[in-house]
Amino acid sequence: MLQHLAGLDHVVIAVADLEAAAAAWRGLGFTVSPRGEHGAGLGTANHTIMFDDAYVELMGVVADTPFNASTRRRIAEGGGLERIALRLGDAAAAAQELRAAGIAAAEPLAFGRPVVLEDGGSTEARFDTLLWAMDPAPAGLSYFGCRHLTPEAVWLPGLLRHRNGARQFRRVEIQVDDPATEAAGYAAMLGLRADNPAGGEWVVADPRRGPAVAFLDRARFTGRWTAAEGAPRAGLVFAGPGKGAAPRPQAAGGVLLGWDDALPG
Repeated sequence: MLQHLAGLDHVVIAVADLEAAAAAWRGLGFTVSPRGEHGAGLGTANHTIMFDDAYVELMGVVADTPFNASTRRRIAEGGGLERIALRLGDAAAAAQELRAAGIAAAEPLAFGRPVVLEDGGSTEARFDTLLWAMDPAPAGLSYFGCRHLTPEAVWLPGLLRHRNGARQFRRVEIQVDDPATEAAGYAAMLGLRADNPAGGEWVVADPRRGPAVAFLDRARFTGRWTAAEGAPRAGLVFAGPGKGAAPRPQAAGGVLLGWDDALPG
């Protein structure tokens, strides 16, 4: 496994209407961060839904830039899961690891965004990021590394408590035509192993940390998510409060949301 990329850090959901997407998540009982602006060079803004060791980022475009071209393409296609961010250690060392594996890694990029604190003050969240290109890319997504230089500005305590009782971001499930091939590509990218726990399903999990990423064929995905034709082809699985009947999967911002104890095995 790669030493400087360790498991899923967050997923990026591209949305046409950022405030409507944030409202949809709030309506389902999730705590959503205040809006963050990434600056003129990136041309994007976000809201986050935070969990102990990973999170969901809702991403909208505020100005067309070369950086957000893939986000704009995904929105034009209807929005939804666009990118998976891996937890980044040393950015330069990770770039060397990827290049040694034949993956075209760009030069690391540092940036920051202002953050409104819970006491009304403000600070800056700062990141090192690393982008790379793959052709074909597993599941047609984009991938990058993200190192949190100021995690205390991102994992604010109040953002970790959700009214619906969600406790942990467990897994990403993606419907694809060929789960074995897509999972093998994702696993090879990170030097991990793809497991086949059920027919039509391949899973890649980093034993060090982070939610697992699962690739499912249409029959398996539809069966687990009771997804109708035209429904989102990606689902995010959360650990629920563990009491009472878990709600059925619901859609928000171009993805399906479900509880691990409510999805059929």
